[in-house]
Amino acid sequence: MNDQTAIELINRSLSEPLNAQEKADLQLHLANSPQVQQYLQLSVQIQQSLETQASQLEPTGPGLSEIARSRIARRLMTELSGLQPGSSEQRRVAEDKPDYQVESDDQNPSDLSGS
Repeated sequence: MNDQTAIELINRSLSEPLNAQEKADLQLHLANSPQVQQYLQLSVQIQQSLETQASQLEPTGPGLSEIARSRIARRLMTELSGLQPGSSEQRRVAEDKPDYQVESDDQNPSDLSGS
């Protein structure tokens, strides 16, 4: 085994288990290659750091509401079923009100100056 193959096995081992033969070959190569040993140590440190950072991230939000999911499902069904434009189902999807409010910025330009 050469260093490049060992590095490829190390990279793969960080995301999936190696088989017994790959593990044995990698261990044998590591015993004789300080450069690959160093690469393994750095790779493990990076992986652990990423996992730590990922575990500290807050969720981005609750996801889509049931109303939004329902509207998307109806829209997809319309598209997939090949309904003709202007059919009653398409009009109903288009007329559904969103489950969110759009805030308007109807401020008077003179109010923006702060006076």
